[in-house]
Order: sequence, then structure tokens, then C-alpha cells
Amino acid sequence: MRHEIKLRQPKIIINAAGATNTTALEQRKNVTEGFIANVVFPALLAQILDELKDGTVRLIHFSTGMIHDGPGREMGCQDEYAQPASRQSVYSRQKMLADYILSAREYGAIESCHQIAILRIHQPFSAIDHPRNFFTRMKTFSHYLDEKSSMTCIEDTFALIDELPALANGIIHTTNPGLISPYDIAIQMKQLGLLESPDKEVEPMTRADLDKYTSETGGAYQPRVMLESDKLGFCSEPMRPIEAAVTDTLRQMAAKRAAV
Repeated sequence: MRHEIKLRQPKIIINAAGATNTTALEQRKNVTEGFIANVVFPALLAQILDELKDGTVRLIHFSTGMIHDGPGREMGCQDEYAQPASRQSVYSRQKMLADYILSAREYGAIESCHQIAILRIHQPFSAIDHPRNFFTRMKTFSHYLDEKSSMTCIEDTFALIDELPALANGIIHTTNPGLISPYDIAIQMKQLGLLESPDKEVEPMTRADLDKYTSETGGAYQPRVMLESDKLGFCSEPMRPIEAAVTDTLRQMAAKRAAV
């Protein structure tokens, strides 16, 4: 990796690699592999950039909003300075540790000459069908959580990439403004014929139902992620409100499906 970076001399490096199967990471046999992918790799990447000592390479690292749980002060969303949740899954603890290592470089605790932006996203969605697209995964769900939280439109996120290092560094909550529930999204998906079983009713799930399910199946605790950020306000193309981004993305998915 050192050789490739020196050879290609990139201006921006985007690290979206990681072990993201939160349920698998709860099993002891997978913890080490997850630690290498989620903590060791981004730390080594930052170290390699430090070794270049020219300050020209910018690192954009994708993290997770699952570090936070529930509303922040005065029942509003949580900003980048909010304390992490006390209840954490293995996945969120690993990602939080990587954030601390990278932000220590950015804020001077560890000497570094490179700019680092740490994007905390949640339930990323896109108009492109993909196993890691939250909307693709939702097609097969039997029940949908009726609780509003933050989400991230990938198309909106990548529209910010060129500006992020120059305008904002350190930890950045990168979610579309506003909150929306998977249940509300599923209703739209059903209306557009995007669910795997279009005739099946959209069944809501409560927070208690979700916690019971994850406990019984050995899954990772799923926090209620409610994020906000003032660091994106100076971008020329700010992220769209979440409801507009969701509706537009679902319509694009439906149009692509109809064209096949």
C-alpha cells in the first residue's frame, strides 16, 4: 500500500473499507478480524500518509453514526461534540476507537501534516441496488421499525467529497437533515412496487420488538441514531432534507426497475 500511494500520488484517499456485519462481529471468533479492518487498517493508512510528510494527501474515512444513541441535549439531535453512548455493540466500539485515533492526528494530540475528515454515516442508501444499500436490504424485511432516525444518501455524500477536506475536518456527522422511519420508507416502497413481496402488508415494529429480536438472535444492539452537523453548512451543495432525498431515490429505483 505504501508503494501504491507513493507511485500514484493521490490528492484524496477515501477509506470505505471495514467489517460491517454487526451481528457477526458479536461472535468472539470474528472480533479480531473486525478489529484489523475497522481499527488497525485506518490507523496504518494514517501512519503511511504521515510518513510522506508533504501534507498534500487528504484522507476521508467512513465511520458510523451508531456510536451515538437517542436524542442529544434538549431532545434534539446529537452533534460531533456529544458524548458516545454508554451501550455499544462490538462494531460501534471498534469504529469509535478508529475515530479517536484519526481525530487525535487531526486535533494535534499526534503530530500529523495531513487533513483527515471522518464521516459518520448511518443506514446509507442509494439509487443503485447493492447488498450494502439499506433500501436493497429493506426489500426483504418482514417488519419495519416505526421510529425516526438519521440516514445518509450516498449520492449527496459524494457530491460533498471534493469540498470536505478544505471546509471541514475531524469528525463530521454526515447525514441528511431531518429524521425518517424505516416504516415510512417501506410504505413508499410498497406504493412504488419495490418490495420483494408487493402484496404483503407493511408491518410496523416497535423499539421493544427490535431489542427483543436482536437479543434472541444474538445480534448487535441497534441504537437510535439522531445526528446533526454545523460543519456542512458552507458546502456549495448541501445534503438535501431526508424526506426529499428518500422520495427522489426511491423514484429513481422504481424507474430503473420499470426499464428492465
